[in-house]
Amino acid sequence: MDARSSRQDNQVDFASILDEIARQSAAEPESLRPLSFDFLDGLVHLGAAHTTDRRSDFILLEPDSETELPLLSTDPDDIARELGLSSGMTPTALARVRRRFAAQNHPDRVAAPLRDRAGDRMKVANALIDRAMARA
Repeated sequence: MDARSSRQDNQVDFASILDEIARQSAAEPESLRPLSFDFLDGLVHLGAAHTTDRRSDFILLEPDSETELPLLSTDPDDIARELGLSSGMTPTALARVRRRFAAQNHPDRVAAPLRDRAGDRMKVANALIDRAMARA
């Protein structure tokens, strides 16, 4: 068998395959043909159907500038009373007092107009606690 006859057999086989596919396509009803589907478009619609808009959960509510914000004292005596410092406190207890005060009064946790004052209060509180630790 030479290369030319082999090539002709392949062409005949390929041609017969194409004819068979054409006959099968003509025999199938129109409704059974596959529909085109954009997979990514389907994902977008599916995702939109099962999500909620959570942007409002992240809106920072701050008081209006017209309303008066409570000004907390920066007086060391007032802050010492607020800290509840006593002469017999251990360094562990003083560290706990520092963390509690920072959690309630840190500048990152208060409204923007009060941040400078909160920073001053933290400085005074830290100085008072540092002095108490030096004595402990």
